[in-house]
Parts: sequence; structure tokens; C-alpha cells
Amino acid sequence: ASEELTPEDAGKFDVVVAGGILGNVHENEDGSYASDDRTAEVRQVGFAHRRHLGPLQMTTDTALLTSFRVLDQGLTLQEIPFVDEPEIDCGEGACTEMKGFRYVGRRGADGEWEPVLPEGMRELMAKSMDDDILDNL
Repeated sequence: ASEELTPEDAGKFDVVVAGGILGNVHENEDGSYASDDRTAEVRQVGFAHRRHLGPLQMTTDTALLTSFRVLDQGLTLQEIPFVDEPEIDCGEGACTEMKGFRYVGRRGADGEWEPVLPEGMRELMAKSMDDDILDNL
């Protein structure tokens, strides 16, 4: 979408359809971001009033939280604190690096910015650290 979601959009829509097709997001040499635009297939359906939430991918829960903050709380995307490409501590010295992803941020107990995660997500990530993806094929 060429336009970002704004608080003014709250009066224009009765419903919000959140989602797209996750593609590969990469950082350009100039610091901007680009993707392989796998959502092009969805645009062929003809949704007339599309909006974007910024240059990076978001998990579904982050996209919905961001949409709520914009449409219900009246914040612009620039007013929402985001954490880009965080390393999520999974305990015992392990972490998951979320390249190409953006999360809504909040101040942690140490005063540093951390991503807002759904309840149980950090534990699920820690539990799956030793999983072999080939076991599920």
C-alpha cells in the first residue's frame, strides 16, 4: 500500500483486514528497506483502501496492536515506540534474532526498550530452540 494507516482512517472503515504474505525484507545500502512484494497477489483481489504499517514485517499480534493504537487510541505510527529486528532473550544464553521484523516496544525493568510479545511467546521460543525443523516434514 502506498499510504500508511492514520488515526483519520478510523472514521473511514467499519472493519480492518490485517495481513499479507510474508516476504523477504532486506535492508538497502542507504538504510531503507525493500521486499520481494509477495503481497502483489492479494492486491489483484481489488481491496480499494489499503494501508501499510511501515517498512518492516510484523507478526499478526503486533500488526493488530499497532492498528488498535492508531485507530482506537489515535496515535500516528511515528508516535508508537517500535523495536526493530530485536534479539529476543530465550534464557540460558540463547536468543532469537528477528531480522526484518518490527515489534511495538515498551521499557523493560532495566529501562531498555524491549519488544511487546504475546503471553507465553518467549517460553515457546525457548522451548523450540532445540527443535529440528526436519522432524516435522
